[in-house]
Amino acid sequence: MQQNDPISAEPNGFASNSFAKGLAVLEAFDADSPCLSMAEIARRTGQDRATARRGVLTLEALGFLERKGRLFALSPKVLVLAGNFLQASGLRRETLPVLNHYAALLDTDLHLTTLFDNQVLLLGQTGQKSAERHDAPEVGSTCLPYNCSMGRVLLSSMPDEELALLLGTAEIPRRTPHSLNTPSEVLERIQAARQAGYAFEYGEYTAGELGYAVPITLEGKRPLALGLRRPIDHAPNKPVEAYLEALWNCARELRALPALSAF
Repeated sequence: MQQNDPISAEPNGFASNSFAKGLAVLEAFDADSPCLSMAEIARRTGQDRATARRGVLTLEALGFLERKGRLFALSPKVLVLAGNFLQASGLRRETLPVLNHYAALLDTDLHLTTLFDNQVLLLGQTGQKSAERHDAPEVGSTCLPYNCSMGRVLLSSMPDEELALLLGTAEIPRRTPHSLNTPSEVLERIQAARQAGYAFEYGEYTAGELGYAVPITLEGKRPLALGLRRPIDHAPNKPVEAYLEALWNCARELRALPALSAF
């Protein structure tokens, strides 16, 4: 969990530092820490105890946080904000039929992602295989991009100077014995993805899984990636080229959707 830095300046007098600190409190919660104490929230947000307490109590009064004994947790009201975004953008409504079609052809789930705050953000996915997994990611979940095929595709859209700066300061954890954890190794895979038009991983993000990802390129828009994951020991019923061709075809259809064009 990265520490959230509230706005340090108020350009033109419009930005609200207090509001930014309140949002940082909401961002302090994640899948690994669904319930936090006041002290933990202060530590995760980098705020002093008094500031964090004001933010927590305000968010509780507004219904975005709820008490769990001495701890606090996000309330279901947070879903209203996410639901408003999904409905207003039309993202799920437009993309899911296309994703479901190609997921059925490949007999595996597909994931639509973007890069947000230098992390892979899951925007949409099919549910054919995810329902069988207790650890399946949810829409809105994030992960580090360095050992993830979708992350490498997304990072390949970055200008070289920006990418070098990111990798030069990044902490790259070794998630599995196959994970890459040096900037030079990760950069090599990102550059290969940029040149080939796809990325591949083999047990580097999750032990026992492989992944493919392709970019969804929209001029002047935020980067998007389409990917799939499947168990390594699950015998593929198609050659690798067939998976990539289906991903590229799916990406082409998604690219034409109004919801993505306006994203």
